[in-house]
Amino acid sequence: WPGESQSRDALSISQVVSQINNRAMAAGANLFMKRPMERPEVESPGTMSERRGPAARTVQGNNRSTRSLDVAVIYSDITGRGDEVVNLLVATEQFNTVTGIDAQYTMPTLEEISAFDAILAFNDYDFPDPAGMGNMLADYVDAGGGLVVAQFMLGPYTTVQGRLLDDGYMAITPGENVWGGTTTVGAISDADHPILNGVEDLADCGGCTRTSGTLADGATLVASWSDDNIMVAVTEVNGVNRVDLGMYPH
Repeated sequence: WPGESQSRDALSISQVVSQINNRAMAAGANLFMKRPMERPEVESPGTMSERRGPAARTVQGNNRSTRSLDVAVIYSDITGRGDEVVNLLVATEQFNTVTGIDAQYTMPTLEEISAFDAILAFNDYDFPDPAGMGNMLADYVDAGGGLVVAQFMLGPYTTVQGRLLDDGYMAITPGENVWGGTTTVGAISDADHPILNGVEDLADCGGCTRTSGTLADGATLVASWSDDNIMVAVTEVNGVNRVDLGMYPH
């Protein structure tokens, strides 16, 4: 949960990774060709000039998993954050493969993300085209793909945009970022929900950066933080399950 209904009639996952990396390399070359005599400036963590490694990579998970899901993590964040989340998901042994896609500079296409059964999307920086990303993710859900959205796409500065926000696809209506404080798992509103299977606690959560966002119309609250902000909410869009996580993955 969410879905397993994506078609594999188009691109293979290896083709997706190759195409995204080729575009990222071309984008990097174009950037430096415009400034051939300049030393690249590192303006912030994660800038193109300091990128280490490919823009997309796939990690083989547990191919003995009964679900055999191939999933993607689409993110716009500091170098290494996406790899961290990918590796944490692989360690659950719930997935066949987990592919990380660094979309801070190079956006995937709908055809490319359609290779995956489900997607986790989060950010700390804006995507190159925030509305375009939201439109594409809504199209992905329309095609039956399982989508999980997390912080800071549910905050005020790098908010989810496009059809995903405007056309009723969200379980959490974005709010303010809630920083710091000592918060833990609070009330469980739906203890039987499968998204909580095997979840007992949150380790190394730190300040648990979350959102003050509210429950969207038609959505269901699954769990809250101890300060009553939403931790997990779900909704259904034309028969397709959707999940929003009021937390920053790490």
